[in-house]
Amino acid sequence: MINLFWGKVEKRMEELGYDSWASLRAAIALKFGENLASSTVSNWISEDRFPPADRAVMIAKVLETTVESLVIWKKAQWLPPADIVEDLKVLNDVKLNAIREILKSMAEQARREKENTDQVHS
Repeated sequence: MINLFWGKVEKRMEELGYDSWASLRAAIALKFGENLASSTVSNWISEDRFPPADRAVMIAKVLETTVESLVIWKKAQWLPPADIVEDLKVLNDVKLNAIREILKSMAEQARREKENTDQVHS
């Protein structure tokens, strides 16, 4: 079960473009002001252990996911990037509605493009 956790962490790192554990640790330090020693992370992995809960939360937040999605054996629910969520929180209703309309239009266009691509490859 623990290897699943670290496997999901590595998969998420790849998806977000983290090329090493050092880059993930640097992102954690930048976001939380918390320095995780490389030996600490290496020990968790080599000893097949979960990190402490507070560190698991930091890892998950930097990876724009939840601890639950890293621990539970099911497909992780997609979460929007945290910086986008924070920006949306400060908008008033008029601006949020404008963003909704733009997003809806872009999503419809992406769906049409996907359908066209799927039809070509069928």
